[in-house]
Amino acid sequence: MDIDAEIRRLTLENKQGNKIKGCLFNLLVYTKDEIRGDFLRGVVQSIVQKLPCRLITVQSLSALNESLEIKVKQYGDGEIVCDHIAIKCPAREHEKIPFIVTPQFVPDLPVYIIWGDDPSQNFEVLKELIPYATRVIFDLESVFEFKNYCPKVTSLLKEGHEVIDIPWAILSSWREVFSKVFSSKESLKKLQNSTEIDIYFNAIDSNIEKRSSTNALYLSAWMTSSLEWELKSVSCIKNVTCLDYDSDFGKRKIKLTPKKMDVMPQGAIVSIQVKNEPVESFELVFKRGPDRVLVHVSSEDRCFLPLSLQIRDLSKGLNFIQELLYSKTLLPYKKTMIELEKLSQKEASICEI
Repeated sequence: MDIDAEIRRLTLENKQGNKIKGCLFNLLVYTKDEIRGDFLRGVVQSIVQKLPCRLITVQSLSALNESLEIKVKQYGDGEIVCDHIAIKCPAREHEKIPFIVTPQFVPDLPVYIIWGDDPSQNFEVLKELIPYATRVIFDLESVFEFKNYCPKVTSLLKEGHEVIDIPWAILSSWREVFSKVFSSKESLKKLQNSTEIDIYFNAIDSNIEKRSSTNALYLSAWMTSSLEWELKSVSCIKNVTCLDYDSDFGKRKIKLTPKKMDVMPQGAIVSIQVKNEPVESFELVFKRGPDRVLVHVSSEDRCFLPLSLQIRDLSKGLNFIQELLYSKTLLPYKKTMIELEKLSQKEASICEI
């Protein structure tokens, strides 16, 4: 198929219908078979509904009897329409993907790549595409081996590539809440002096996510990399993942504990307790709906008035898009991935929830 000729034909048709072509950036979405297809289509739909872009979708097919298929169409319900180039490519023709895709990038516009495959196992195609990318966004749930994924992402970050993944984007709201609660030197010192941090996450069954504890692992890695705690051991005790650390202030522990809550999505952070027993305890819990966090602070002799903070839903919508495409948190993300790399080497000791 002559892709350029088909795009010109569709553009001419839309001009006659008084429609305008819009494009702020290029968005390439790569998936393998139909694995995570529904979820990634939802992510893409969130983006294209808000921001017009040239959408290029590539579906890698493992079946040997399939043939290369390319379709060109346009999307958009209003006056603005955008190009969509849909490619289905059998495994035997994978090497053709960069040569088909890269000429279709609109020049001088950013290129965002959502990669729904394991970069530690299938890197050859991405290797050819990544020099064009403004940012690569990985879907962790498309990964086969967490212990191989973390070093690969860390390596890309060290090479200077702008890389992020979906769990990191989703957890932005919790990072904001923690930063607000522990914003002063006094409160930060209390966090550094804490003896135990308990993170409770929703462990209801779902067909979407493989592991419910992913968000809890990411949040704990962000905390410990920021506090410069050193991981010593990982153990699973009655479905609770226990992470033991050394710090300049002594031994520290983080517990990742499952709960079941039907009103929240799988893997969502339910509550966090920061303990410096017997002196003082912070507790961050959901209260009055999923858009608020209630912060309780108590000590041996006092209980302070609760503080209510808003928490953004970053699983969808404009906030999610902004975090995926435009967030400037790559240094903390890099430190978190280095910490997760240490955790991933002890993956066998993490509770399978």
